[in-house]
Amino acid sequence: MSTTHRLLAAWIGAWCIPAAIAAGAPAAGAAADASGAMPGDDALGCEQIFAQGMAESQREQAERRQRIEQMRAQGQATGALVAGAVAAGGLGGTGQAAQAAVEAGADRQMAMLGAPPPPNPRLQRLKQMYAEKHCAPAVRPGDEAMSCAQIAAELSPYVQQMVPNVQALGASDQQLYAQARQMQQQRRAEHAALEPLADAGAVDPTGASKRAYELAVMAQMAKERAQNEAFASSPLAQENRAQSEQLAAQGQQMQGNARVRRLLQLGQDKRCDK
Repeated sequence: MSTTHRLLAAWIGAWCIPAAIAAGAPAAGAAADASGAMPGDDALGCEQIFAQGMAESQREQAERRQRIEQMRAQGQATGALVAGAVAAGGLGGTGQAAQAAVEAGADRQMAMLGAPPPPNPRLQRLKQMYAEKHCAPAVRPGDEAMSCAQIAAELSPYVQQMVPNVQALGASDQQLYAQARQMQQQRRAEHAALEPLADAGAVDPTGASKRAYELAVMAQMAKERAQNEAFASSPLAQENRAQSEQLAAQGQQMQGNARVRRLLQLGQDKRCDK
């Protein structure tokens, strides 16, 4: 690191680091504790949490811009001062010890400037509350100007969450339909096999054929009831019901998201489903 750069860093540090520390410190009288919690947090609604979070983020951005401007101004002033000292013949022998001390301080200050900013406990606490309450700002600037493609794009992440469950339910639905169709075809054949017995009962004067037909029909009905019960309680049917309930619960939870409801309403108003 050159002498000029060290002197420049020293001046920046001397003027800006105390200001940066002061800017990052909590304001006097602030009620937030070390965890960022404040009295009344539990009573905050989603809109209030969002507003406080925006204000906190904007305050941090303004302070950062202020620190950058301070460093830029001090850097320009120090550059001119160092250039003038060099043009006048240097700092002189008596200032060498002071210069060495300044250079060492500059190295430390440069390290401080390169360190990440301290965390903001209040902002982290607001983010945590926002997530815990499943908040999402329902109405946002520019909503009315959104196109159907933009609405679909914002809804896409929510829809993607449901895709695996929709696909799984669709697959089990198809399997159940195939089994039910096979069972129905078998029953048609069995019903057709009973028709000759019914015809015989119609012309048999003894009534034996009619009684035989009635018994066969009763047996067929009992067999179908047993098949229906087995079909409804099969592992595939149970899996299908569980998938359906899971998808319904997921959809209900998504409907509880104010932003999703807002987007769906926008889509309906703009006739995006046409």
